[in-house]
Amino acid sequence: MSNELQVRSVEGVSPTFQPIEARKNSRVLVINTGGVMGMRPTTFGTFESAKGYLKDLMSEMKELEKVDVPNYDVVDLLPLIDSSDMSPSDWVRIVETVEKGYNEYDGFVVVSGTDTLAYLASALSFMLQNLERPIIVTGSVIPFDMAWTDARRNLIVSLIFATIRDLFEVCVFFGDTLFRGNRVIKNSNVDVDAFESPNYPPMGVLSNSHFQKGEIRLNWDLLLPPPRGRLQIHKNVDHTILILRLIPGFSDEALTHMIHKVDGLRALVLELYGTGNPTVKGGLLALLAEALDKG
Repeated sequence: MSNELQVRSVEGVSPTFQPIEARKNSRVLVINTGGVMGMRPTTFGTFESAKGYLKDLMSEMKELEKVDVPNYDVVDLLPLIDSSDMSPSDWVRIVETVEKGYNEYDGFVVVSGTDTLAYLASALSFMLQNLERPIIVTGSVIPFDMAWTDARRNLIVSLIFATIRDLFEVCVFFGDTLFRGNRVIKNSNVDVDAFESPNYPPMGVLSNSHFQKGEIRLNWDLLLPPPRGRLQIHKNVDHTILILRLIPGFSDEALTHMIHKVDGLRALVLELYGTGNPTVKGGLLALLAEALDKG
C-alpha cells in the first residue's frame, strides 16, 4: 500500500476531521505520566518532572486559545515517572483514568517519555477495546523550555487529533506523523522524528498539501470502523512472560535454564529470523516441545 494519504470520495462522508468551529466545543483530557515534555529546568542545568508544570505551561500557550484547538483539562498521574520506569501497573492506572473520564471527554491525550512510549501505546490498544473516542499518545525529545522544542507542536496537534469523530483507536502522534498505536517503534533517541511504523503506512502526515481551509486530511482507508459493542477494559496484565531475541550461536543451555527457573512462566515469545524462521540446529525445537508439554 502506498504511503501517500488516500482520500475517500463518498457522497455525504467527509474525508477530513471535525470542522474547525466544532473543535472548540470538544473537551480533551490530557493525562501526563511524566517524561521530557513536562519537565522543568533546575538550577543545576538539568531537568526534572514537576507536578502541575505541564498544566502551567499550557495555560500560557496562546495557541491553545485559538478556535481550532479544543478545550482541555490536565491531570498528572502521580508520581510522574521516567518512561523507563513504567510498568504494566502504570498502564492500568492510565486505563482507569480513561475509564473514569470516558463519558466526560471527547478524546484523550497521554503524555509519556519516549523510551517505552511504543510499548504503552500498544498495550493501551489491547487494554481498551471498542473505543468510541480517540486516544493519542505523544511526548517530546526536547523539553518545552528549549527554544527549538518539539513539545509544543506534538502537544497541540495531538489535542486536535483527539477530536476526530471517526477515529476509534489508540494512536501515536510524533514529529509530523500519526501512527496506529500498535504498529509503531522508536527508531531514534535524538531525532524529533523519533518513531516509525516499518510495516504499516501512517494514519496521517502533516504537510502543506494536506491542509485545506484549516482541515487536515487522513489516510481514510486505514481508519477502523465504529465499534459494535460497549467499551471493554482489560486490566489483568500478566507479568510472567519471557521475551527473547535469538542471535546466531545462542546457547540452548541458557534458554533451558531460563525456562526452568522462571516461576509460573505463562508464555515465551521468541524473536526469530526473517519472517519467523528458527534454527534447526541444536536443541531449540526439542526444548520448545518440552515447554509446551509442561503447559
